[in-house]
Amino acid sequence: MVSHAPPCWELWFGGIESLNRVFAGRDLFEALITLRCALEEAGAQLLCQGARPEVFPTGMSRDMGGGRKAYVTGIGVSPSRPDFVDILDYAEPNCRHGSPNRKRTLRNGSARSDRG
Repeated sequence: MVSHAPPCWELWFGGIESLNRVFAGRDLFEALITLRCALEEAGAQLLCQGARPEVFPTGMSRDMGGGRKAYVTGIGVSPSRPDFVDILDYAEPNCRHGSPNRKRTLRNGSARSDRG
């Protein structure tokens, strides 16, 4: 089920002149991805765990915690407790790569809605 509720989480960003504004989403993770996309379009990187393309919160994390905690995922690998990260924790630059497919998916409003 896709929620059509208005955004209720906001991230205020300042520092790059053209991006001094508020980035909103239905949860913290969605607001962070909106900020990440804007930074990448300006040629900048967001160096936090939530900006990594292989990090994604579960539906339960999004519903109960605003998506603040997420799993580092991998194809064919079940995530475990050590793979559970705070999306605002620092991530090394070599861990952070853009993902055009994820960007398109989130912009289309069809982001994964796992329950678990």
